[in-house]
Order: sequence, then C-alpha cells, then structure tokens
Amino acid sequence: MSVDKLRVRLELPPWMLGWPRGLRPHALHTTTHSLELLYRLPEDRWVCVALRLEGGRARVRELLSHHDDAAARERLCRAITRKLAGSRGQAEAWMRTRGQEIAALEQKLADEEAPGDARWLRTLRCARAQAWERALDVLLAEAEERGSRSGGGASRVAIDDVALATAGIPLALASGDFARALGLWSAAGQQLLASEHDASAQLCAAVMLAFLGAREQASARAASFAAAVRDFEEERRCGELFEFLDMPAQALPHFELVAARGRRFDDEFRVARQALLADASQRAAVAGARMIALARGLEARLEGVDLLVRAGAFLQAERVLSELAEHEPEHEPGALEIGVRLAGLQLWRGEAEQARARADALLAAGHDRLELHRIRGVASLMLGEPEQACAALELAVGYEVQRPWGMDTDEESKLWFAQALLESGEIDRAHREIARCRFGDHTAWQLLRALIEERHEPGRVINLDTWFIADSLLEQLLGARWRERAGAPGLPTHEQATEALRQALARLGGNRGARLSVLVEPDRFGESEPLRWIDEILPPRRRAEELQKRLAIEGVEALRRAFGGLERRHPQVPFNITYSAELLLWMGDYEGALARFRDVWTRTRTRWGYIGSGACLLYLGRYDEALAIWEEGSKHYIYLEAEATYAYRGELHRLRDDLDEARADLEHAVKHRPARLGAWSELALACVSAGELARAREAAAEVWTLAPAMVWIAQERAGVTPSLALPEESSALTRVLEVLRDAMKGNRSSVTYTLVDEAGSLRIFPRGNLDAWRQYGRGLGDYAQRELLRRTLASGAR
Repeated sequence: MSVDKLRVRLELPPWMLGWPRGLRPHALHTTTHSLELLYRLPEDRWVCVALRLEGGRARVRELLSHHDDAAARERLCRAITRKLAGSRGQAEAWMRTRGQEIAALEQKLADEEAPGDARWLRTLRCARAQAWERALDVLLAEAEERGSRSGGGASRVAIDDVALATAGIPLALASGDFARALGLWSAAGQQLLASEHDASAQLCAAVMLAFLGAREQASARAASFAAAVRDFEEERRCGELFEFLDMPAQALPHFELVAARGRRFDDEFRVARQALLADASQRAAVAGARMIALARGLEARLEGVDLLVRAGAFLQAERVLSELAEHEPEHEPGALEIGVRLAGLQLWRGEAEQARARADALLAAGHDRLELHRIRGVASLMLGEPEQACAALELAVGYEVQRPWGMDTDEESKLWFAQALLESGEIDRAHREIARCRFGDHTAWQLLRALIEERHEPGRVINLDTWFIADSLLEQLLGARWRERAGAPGLPTHEQATEALRQALARLGGNRGARLSVLVEPDRFGESEPLRWIDEILPPRRRAEELQKRLAIEGVEALRRAFGGLERRHPQVPFNITYSAELLLWMGDYEGALARFRDVWTRTRTRWGYIGSGACLLYLGRYDEALAIWEEGSKHYIYLEAEATYAYRGELHRLRDDLDEARADLEHAVKHRPARLGAWSELALACVSAGELARAREAAAEVWTLAPAMVWIAQERAGVTPSLALPEESSALTRVLEVLRDAMKGNRSSVTYTLVDEAGSLRIFPRGNLDAWRQYGRGLGDYAQRELLRRTLASGAR
C-alpha cells in the first residue's frame, strides 16, 4: 500500500524558542527531508523558508513568498543561517530525528493494520481513506465503553481529553453523526471553551455552539479561532467557518490571504463571492478580473464576467465580452452565451437598437433561446413598437425553463409581456397577465401591477389601504419629494399616480430581473458606470422579511432597533410593526407583542394583526378572546392554506382537551407547511392524549428530524438521556415535547426556529434537513486528518 508523503505541523522546538521574535516563525512544518518555516509579516505578507539537511548541515533557501522586498527576504535567510550555525548541531539533530519519525510513520501507514497498532494510528489510517465513521468508531471505542459502563446511552462519551474531542467532533460531523458530535460536546465542551489558545478547540467550539443555536457565542469562538491560526490551511478553515456562519465580512480577508498564496481560479471565485455578500463590490470586481485572467476555457471566463456584473463593474464586463465575441465563431454555442450577456447589458442601459440587432444576428445564426426573444421584445417596447414587442414576448412566455420545483415559464418574460400589452392598449389582457406572474414581492412587479390595476379601474389602487406599497417604492425611486414635484402633496390623482409609476418603471431601464438596476447619468468623460444595482430598494414586506433573516447574525436587540428606525421613517407601513412584534412573541413578551399586534390590526387590518393577537392571547391563557379575534379576522380575510392560525388554534384546542378539533387544525398546519416545527410538536402531544401513539411517534419523528439540536437541549432539561432516537416510553416523549414547547415560547414559524435558553437568551437554530451541516462537516474531515497526524506523531504511534 503506497502512502502520500506526509507534511506535519509541529510546535517550535526549544532551540528555536530562544530566537528573537522577528526570527521565530509563525508556523513550522516538517517532512522526511526538510523543515518549512512560515513567516507572517504586516499587511498580510508572508515568506516561507525551507531548511534541508545537506552533508549533515542545515541549508536555508526561500521556498515561496508574498513579499516584494527581495533584499529583506535575503536578510531573513542570512539571519536564519547564522542562528542555525549557533545552535551547535541541535538544529540538525532535531531535524534528523523528526525526519526519521515521519519516515517511520509513513511506513506504518503503508503497512497493513496490526493488532498492536495504537488507536491514533488506526484512526489516522481510516481518516486518510475518508472512512470517517470507521475512524470515529476507532477513536472513541474506549471512551464510549466507559460512558456506557457509567450509565450513559450509546451516544454518551466519557472523556477528559481535549485531543479526543478536537479530533472526534470533526470526524462526527464529517460522517453526519450529529448524536456523537453532541455527545462529545456534552462531555468535553467546557474543556474546549477553556482551551482559548488551541485553534482546533476553538474551531470545534464555534461549530457546536452554532449548531446549538448560540450564535453570539459561536461568533466569539470563531474570532478566537482566527486569532489562533498559524498557517494557510487554518486560514482557509477560518474563512470557511466565517462563511458557514454567514459572516462574509470576516471570511473575506482569510480567503484573500489564501488566494494571494496560490492565485487559483477557485480561490478567487470564493473571494469574489464573499466580497459580494460583504458589500465590498470593488474587491469583488478585482477578484472577478483575476478569475478571467486565470480561467481556462470560455465557461470559466464567463463565470468571471458574471462576477464582474454582480460587482457592478458593467463597463469592464462589456469590454471582456466584446473581446470574447471577436474570437468566437457565431454558430458556436459559446457565441450564444456571450451574445445573450452582451445584449442583456446593452438592453439594461437603454441601447435598445444594438441589443435587438445582436439578438437578431444570433437567431439568424441558428441559435434559439427564450432570452433572445425576450431581448427582441423588450428592445421593441423601448423603441416604441409595442405590437412587435407583444409578438416576441409571447414567444418567450411560451418557453419552459427548469426550476427547482420542475418546469415553469419565465417570470421576467411574463412581466414584460404584461407591460407590452398595457402599452399596446390591451388593458384587460395585461390585467390577466400580471395576475399570472409569480415573481413574489418584487419591486418591478409591484409597480407594474399597481400601474395596470390603476389603468384597468381608475382610482382603485390609490384608494386601497395597500397603496402604501407602491407609494413607498415611488419614494425610493423618485425621491422623498416626488408628490411635491407631481403636485400631489396628499393622495395623488389617477393621472398623477400613473405618471409617477411610469417614471419609476422607466428608471429601471431594460432590467426586470430578480436583481434590479437603474440608469445613471454619465460623467463628462463618459467613464462612469452606466448602471447601478439598487439592492437597497425593496417593497415594504420584503424589506421586513430580509431584516428578520438577519436575526441569527445581528441578534434580537439590534433587529428591534432596526425595525424601530423603519417604523419612524415609514409610519404607514404595518410590516415593520408586525415583524418586530413577532420577535417579542418569540421571546415570550406576550403583553408587549399583543399591544403592537392589536394596534396594527385596529389601524390597518393587516393579516398578521389578528394572527399575532390571537397567538399572544393564547399564551396569556385568554382562550375565548383568542378565538374571537381569529373569528374576526376570518370576516376580513379568507384564511391562507399555510396560515399560522391553524397551528396556534390547534394548540389552543389541545390545551382545552378538544382533541378532535386540535388534530384537525394541526394536521392541516403540517400538511400545508411541513417545516412548521411547533405544529408537529403539538400534533404529537395531541395524539398522545388521544391514545393514537403510532401517529404521535410519526409526528415526534418529524420534530427530531427538523431540529435535532433543539430536541437535545429539551431532553437535557427534561432529565431524559439525550439521544437522536425517539424515547421508547410515551411519558418521556411527552416530557421532552412539553419542555420544548415551553422553551419555544410563541414561535410557530416554518422558517426560523428559536428557543429561549435558561439564561433568557434567544437561540436560533438551523432549520429543516441538515445537508448543509453534513457538507460542512465533510470539509472538516481533512482538518481532522491533520489533527490526527499531529497527535499520532506526538504519541510516537505507540
């Protein structure tokens, strides 16, 4: 069996610890033949120096560098040479011994497993074969046996060794064994938290705290890991950790450092992606340009172009596309990919004739794709030819595209088709077409829908209580004083509203995609970007939803302050009140949440006004009042199939022992929102009370699957041995579910899972299936190998 040559990170030897601070390396790696010294310098510069035994003496040479000062590098090498000469043979003897140890370990790894092989060595063999589960079995066999003898379950581990935990947790995550990862954390978590200068311990702590919903603490441990990293492998892992925790601004510098070392396409792509998420568009554009320079093949170059566009470097993207178009034969598939992008950018900035000519040329060359028909249609509309636009866009709408849920039509084409019908005078058809669009709460859709409905029935939209949606978007696109300029200080007239809506849509140019841009006035040199992304312009509900998604990163108090600011700036928007009230509901402040929900229901009749009011009354024990306000809501709205009212009302019926009504509502809730965790938990409790134990266990199994970490915490609080298997006894199952219900407070969301811990803090948990955690865990498998290698060498593989 052959084995790759080993490269192991070691602690600095005694003879090197006496060197001056500037000469002591940041990290040290050794192989059978050489020693590598990594120096981290200010401004993220670095130098790697190799020491090699030649004729019994250690020779110094520069291996790799990210430092422009050649003279400084040469001085560093000479200083190291002098220190080696002054070690009186200690350095050479130490290097020789380490080389022999690594050579012996390579041989042992190449040999077949023997009965006397040490645990670390056997674990390392399995890990190097990526047999993560087997590696974990070998590593923890003794510890789990001790845990079992002491009365714990199969997932309990009796350890007092940080080394086992730092190797075992990554292996458990790599194999998708969350039960043993949680068991290891329960056994050794406090020791890991105390090991503040151990990078591996801090990495494991950050991951497990995040899994257990303690995001603020997880972020702090990720920062500790960042402070403890000593080489490029740990820099990469640090970037990946921050990336996984949705902290792109913190991930970005680590990925930039890794990319600077090797200038690889994939590394630059990762830099660009994190830069975009961190709103660092210039850094994203630089990485995109490097991607293009490093790319091999057209597909990779186009990936770089797409990154430039996402970074707002539109002119640079067009230049690259124009150069690519010159070298790509027009009948080749690559010409289509280049042409669609180039024509799309031209269309966005209003160059309709050029865009249509390019689309026509591609169609004439035998290419056929819905984007070409859409570009032709939109260009015709912009050129004042609505009938031609309708013909081309009707073709585009007829194409099917692949969606995650199956084949579907193109929503952007349908949006443009509705606008073309409107401008050609077919208002009734436009009204029907805009109703078919399923673009979600999208800025262009909201504006166009308001325009079409106002044209279809003059005065209707401006007199609805939802006019604030269009009004808010007009304010963002046309300026806060648009009403003054339009001569409409109060409610606008039909003519004033339709004209303002047309102006707002015109600002978007030829872009109606999921991400919108606006036209920008050119500077006098003609070198400024012609377009600007407008990610900050959102419909009111969408803005509130996006803000709530930041809960895990920003925390409750920061979000409440942000919602308060939105409420002061946009007092007419009810969503800023209902979404902030929902946070109070999740924290268990039912009186505070009730006051806000009731107020917004009285003033605006917004749907969540009655849903949230009833939920608060439920948890305050005022059941009749809760039922009354839900009934009042049904007189204003037809309940949505997936509405949360069914979950809350089913819970109320269960508490009143009206089990038939409870099960009917709760079965409806989980059928239409399978990720509604609280409804599954309540359904299980209702079925236990009704004696339907088989259905109770089915419902409970959904809870265990959707939120294993929350279940683990609930089991610990309930005095039930934590396990990711369902308790056999119904009494234990009921205790866990009741503890979970109490900890979840008023959260019955299908999107965000939370509980309030014993310290009163809100914990936010990963939702639904755990594929993302398994995927991240598999990446940790390589890191586990490295730790195992260090431990094996340190133990002498005995």
